[in-house]
Amino acid sequence: MARKKPAGYRVLKYFAILLLVLTILSAALCALLRVTQYLAAEQGTLPTLLGRQYVIEDCDNLTWLYKPNTLVVAAPVEGSSAGLGQGSVVLYAAWDDNQVFEGYSLSAITGFTTVDDTLYWTVRNGRNQPDLEILPENVVGEVVFSSDWLGKALNFWNSNLGLVCCLLAPLGVLVVLWIVLMIWKSHSSTLSRRPLPGYFQEEEGEPVLMSTDPFYEDSIPEPMPVENHPAPETASPFHYETVPADQQPTMVIPDLAPASPQPRIVRDPLSDTQEFDVKELKEKLLTDKLLRDVDQEDYVKIPDSSQSDETALMSFHKDSVDFDFRHLDFSKLEVYPNEIGQGFTVLTPDYQAVVRLDITKRNSEKEE
Repeated sequence: MARKKPAGYRVLKYFAILLLVLTILSAALCALLRVTQYLAAEQGTLPTLLGRQYVIEDCDNLTWLYKPNTLVVAAPVEGSSAGLGQGSVVLYAAWDDNQVFEGYSLSAITGFTTVDDTLYWTVRNGRNQPDLEILPENVVGEVVFSSDWLGKALNFWNSNLGLVCCLLAPLGVLVVLWIVLMIWKSHSSTLSRRPLPGYFQEEEGEPVLMSTDPFYEDSIPEPMPVENHPAPETASPFHYETVPADQQPTMVIPDLAPASPQPRIVRDPLSDTQEFDVKELKEKLLTDKLLRDVDQEDYVKIPDSSQSDETALMSFHKDSVDFDFRHLDFSKLEVYPNEIGQGFTVLTPDYQAVVRLDITKRNSEKEE
């Protein structure tokens, strides 16, 4: 079973996930507001979102209609104002005192009038001011929704302070939380790898509770057997035992003279008797790192053996093995010519052994 995370770690993790979701939504909303308003200013239209026109009203001349920073959403009116009437709040294209966006104004319809057979809507132009006349084709939308608190929130999101508070600051907090969670997780994983008291670790890493300590018998040393010695008989204090002369202790006087140096035993490198196992030495030589794929002529010239197909015979009493001289690195061996007979002696210092090598030719052996 996996080790359960601490409650504090889980709470911190869920808080980080929630903050990440809110930060993503806030960033998306900020980007949406800025992009739609930028496109509307470039194209000379009103900001549009999901098919609806919206503006954040902050005109001082419209305090009689809405509070400052109120979100106003309008449905588009394209070339027809049949559904409009007295009291309808509309967005229209004009540069007047009721302007809420560049080139667009907001007001309520108070009536209509006809001048030279041309119909005009009359809209209110603030408190104690004469009404304004607009053409019906200048009306672009009718207000269908307004919200005071939502407009203030969107206005804050659209500001630079809102960008810092709703996007940059949460990102910094998320980075700090991520570092804390990584350190906490690393520390918890380090503790989980330690064997717990009364537990042992299986190969899969799952701790399993033991009923008894498997090392209990090994941890307690066995008691040493106590020898029963018979109690000595109590001798009389006035009894003296006579010790034979051959059993009486003698005084040993140490020799304080300097010890003479022992003669050094020199082993004959050509001796037939060697203190090593023939089979083991043969296996070591065959697998030794000194046997490399090199040309023997780069290291030593073998007398009467210039052909590359010649081989050497290593004699170990009754056992022998053949190998090619081209695979023997003579730069790391000591080679001595034999005084008697053909061939030479190779001293292998890695194994402290002396090997006698006799040069033979296989072709000549076959001819014989």
